[in-house]
Amino acid sequence: MLRKILTSLFAVASVMAAVAVPAGASVPSGGQGLEDFGQLECEGLGTVSVFGPFNGPVGFTTTGMQLMARSLSGSFTDEAGNVIEFSKTFGNKTGYGTFYTCEQTFEGGFLTLSVAVVPPES
Repeated sequence: MLRKILTSLFAVASVMAAVAVPAGASVPSGGQGLEDFGQLECEGLGTVSVFGPFNGPVGFTTTGMQLMARSLSGSFTDEAGNVIEFSKTFGNKTGYGTFYTCEQTFEGGFLTLSVAVVPPES
């Protein structure tokens, strides 16, 4: 499972376009073409579920707040023992306010995601 998550994150980080996720999005359910990357711990927000659509990862808190990724970086060791490092910035997120750092550490690597809370629709 961890290898699948890392492989998917690496692939998503390598090919993503910097396109905003609509503020009206909700927690994805099965069959919507999104990859579930698991949960990360976010300072000030707690545990966040992270999903990766084609246009960039997005997170959802247990209280239903939607988060937009500003950047993703990480490092892991592949099966051959090579250390793979990656980073991706998802464009300028001016106007979103406070950014939070989310992290996941595991044997052989780590992920760091910078996110902002998407304002609710008026």
